[in-house]
Amino acid sequence: MVVGDKVQSIVVSNSDTYHMLYTKAAVGCKLYNQIQQCQILSNLCVLNMYTGDSNVCRLVKDIISTKQTDTNTFYSDDGYKQGMPWIYYMQGTTTKNAVNVLHDSGRVKFRASFSYVNKEFGIVKSLKFKIAKYDLVGNFRGFEDFNHQLFICKTSNEMIEKLMSIGTTMINTCSFDLSKVLSATEAPQNMNMFYEVYLEDYNGDLIDVPVKIKNLVNEFNDEPNMLPDMTEWELVRRFFVIDTKSGIGNPGGFKLGSTPEIVRYAKELSIKVELDPNAEYNEMIFPPYIEVMYEEKRSSDILGSTATGKLADISFKSEYFMETTGFWDLARTLFIILISFFVVIILVKIVIDSR
Repeated sequence: MVVGDKVQSIVVSNSDTYHMLYTKAAVGCKLYNQIQQCQILSNLCVLNMYTGDSNVCRLVKDIISTKQTDTNTFYSDDGYKQGMPWIYYMQGTTTKNAVNVLHDSGRVKFRASFSYVNKEFGIVKSLKFKIAKYDLVGNFRGFEDFNHQLFICKTSNEMIEKLMSIGTTMINTCSFDLSKVLSATEAPQNMNMFYEVYLEDYNGDLIDVPVKIKNLVNEFNDEPNMLPDMTEWELVRRFFVIDTKSGIGNPGGFKLGSTPEIVRYAKELSIKVELDPNAEYNEMIFPPYIEVMYEEKRSSDILGSTATGKLADISFKSEYFMETTGFWDLARTLFIILISFFVVIILVKIVIDSR
């Protein structure tokens, strides 16, 4: 949707891409359990930025909620249903509390080290991610090792290897020429692909990596992921890096491969790894998560005469941190006890000296 000079989140249901794909996907998924159509339906919800009041996302949640399958004990989430893409974290029919997803102690079983490796005892010094890749029309493109899939800025193999080292914080920024995404010869390989990320544990288990889309809008027209309170966040699984399909507006444009009116891209993407502060899980981490902030630009601006119109400021960051609230609460309590102790000693000394 375009309002004045500001580009707001595009309503994908008004796009030719949506009109071409939605009805067949909705019928095929809901009535006939056709997995490829369910994949397409889920992708359309992702392109809708998981907007809570969108028809496609409401339908996806409805199908998930009513689908009866055996419980998966490893991926113990009500959003995970056999034969249906797992794109939502759910508890019953509602959004699962993000704290229960992100602060799941012991979910990741390896112990983190800066230099020492002993896989027999579950000690590693680097993270290993696996990425499941899908195209827009529901084809599963397989699992890949983490490489350049999530980057828009040019990134060396050495930088990616450094990124995987435990404890390493890395920031990669650039001004990216968006005209490349509209070019038949320079289009990035990660364009119009959908990703789900897993962390490979030392024993080969694939731990789901949640995604926090910062500008997600829920059914109440709020942006819960902009809030600092983790209990308000709404986490998802699938995301994209560059989208040039949902913004195709002219009828028949999807089949013809027309230039989109709007291009959407991950302006900011971060991999966040939080150390578990619980003594029982010393040197262990909580499940990492990905944070994404999307931005949009009109193709007319990108292809216009001004150089600034086609440039986008992009950043990728990896970050390690530990929640210190509990530490400071304890420190504050000990400080008060210590001060009280010294006050008592002083009072006792005063009483003794006065005799």
